[in-house]
Amino acid sequence: MTRLACLAILATVATASAETLENVEKTLTEKFQKHTSLSADMKMTMQMAPGMSAESAGTMEFMLHDGKELFRSDIKMTMSHSGQTTESHVVSTFDGENAYTINEMMGQKQVIRTKPGQTAGRAGGSAFWADLKRENTLKLLPDEKVDGVPTYVIQGTPKQPVPQGSSSTKYYFDKSLGMMIKMVGQNTAGDTLMAVTLSNIKLNPKLDPARFEFKPEPGTNVIDMTGR
Repeated sequence: MTRLACLAILATVATASAETLENVEKTLTEKFQKHTSLSADMKMTMQMAPGMSAESAGTMEFMLHDGKELFRSDIKMTMSHSGQTTESHVVSTFDGENAYTINEMMGQKQVIRTKPGQTAGRAGGSAFWADLKRENTLKLLPDEKVDGVPTYVIQGTPKQPVPQGSSSTKYYFDKSLGMMIKMVGQNTAGDTLMAVTLSNIKLNPKLDPARFEFKPEPGTNVIDMTGR
């Protein structure tokens, strides 16, 4: 091995070892802030209880408008329990002030309003990191590839664990885009309870801000959970 090759390897190792959680957060935030909008396909699986699971697929959209972060997801979910399945259609919106979830199942529609911080729509940016750090103790893990894409991997351990919930969650961030493209939550036994993946990501598409507004039909009962 030549001296030049040795120096190159040492430089690579030194750069990798110098990376800290703070530096990675800064780098990813700066890259994500270059995006004014994005859209992606989204898939999610959940293991809610023994014999009870759910699979969903749909789309998510994000944009900056008048200094506000707007989010919208539209997914179809199949829940399985004891050999029986139930279909539902879930639309979540965040207009920069209010977060709404509209769930249609078995001919019934339920609308819930929550605090903005309770929406899981963000995939990057300073607000995303603020929520992540407020709710979790974070640790930088070795890099991995997701479908060939180089990612930073960060593990989050909830500061206030939820019974039957994930004891830790791994977040995979696309190094070039600065955004999360995969999330996997596991219990203490290492079983996967929840997994989310984003694909077919389109940067800065032209989106209509009206898509992120919730316009209830007359007589719609909205369950307000902002006080919880």
